[in-house]
Amino acid sequence: MKKSLITILTILALFFFSSQTFAAGYNQSTVLSKIDCVYYDTNDHTYYIVTLGDSLESRWMFNIQSSVAFDTNTLQQLNETYKGKQTTIIYTGDIRHEDEIEIISCDIEGFGNLYE
Repeated sequence: MKKSLITILTILALFFFSSQTFAAGYNQSTVLSKIDCVYYDTNDHTYYIVTLGDSLESRWMFNIQSSVAFDTNTLQQLNETYKGKQTTIIYTGDIRHEDEIEIISCDIEGFGNLYE
């Protein structure tokens, strides 16, 4: 009796997790964009990448480096490194509501995924 109960629970758990994985993959969207610039946010003490607007006029922003203080040379170097590079962004959620978006990955041409 215990073995059959464990078997049924195992099958139900596998079904639940596989359906969740399928649902998460099903809702993913991909956006291609180019990097517009890198800037330093003095409140967050962080350098951010900003992409050009896409067809919905959406711009994407990614944290790339934290720093206690702003450095002009670092900002210039980051802009020279990343500006104009192609990005592939994979996300889930509704693009019309920023707080509902979860970014799965951001792959930058020649640099890989920022979220690994």
